[in-house]
Amino acid sequence: MWYNIVRGEIMAKQISVIIVAAGSSNRMGMNTNKIFLDLCGRSVIERTISAFTDIPEIFEIILVTKKEFFDDFKNIIKRYFLNIKLVEGGSSREESTYNGLLEVSDDSDFVICHDGARPLVSRQNIVNWIIIKLLLQVLESKIQLNIFLLI
Repeated sequence: MWYNIVRGEIMAKQISVIIVAAGSSNRMGMNTNKIFLDLCGRSVIERTISAFTDIPEIFEIILVTKKEFFDDFKNIIKRYFLNIKLVEGGSSREESTYNGLLEVSDDSDFVICHDGARPLVSRQNIVNWIIIKLLLQVLESKIQLNIFLLI
């Protein structure tokens, strides 16, 4: 885990993830939404979700999608042992992301937003983004002592 030691206090970082999957997949020209397409035995959205579920600092995932897909997503998310909230998307990506932001826990230190139709993100890339964000926080705040441990 990453820890931030500030003035003698140890605080573990808690990260929320918003996965936006409320699009219509019109450009695909298919009858099904691309997030449900099979990709080597698992759906696109399952692969996207699973990229985030084994990172201990991620304590919640907010999955933003169309109301009509809620039942499909309930079947998918029951396989994961992580707090995953379903949130109804909006009429645009910006509105959908905003709807997700409204559901972020007050305990979250920061938020990662990711497109649900981009399943090939690696765990290492996600971890690198987190490390960069934490280092930027250190540089911006000019805190005297910050130690980040990866356990």
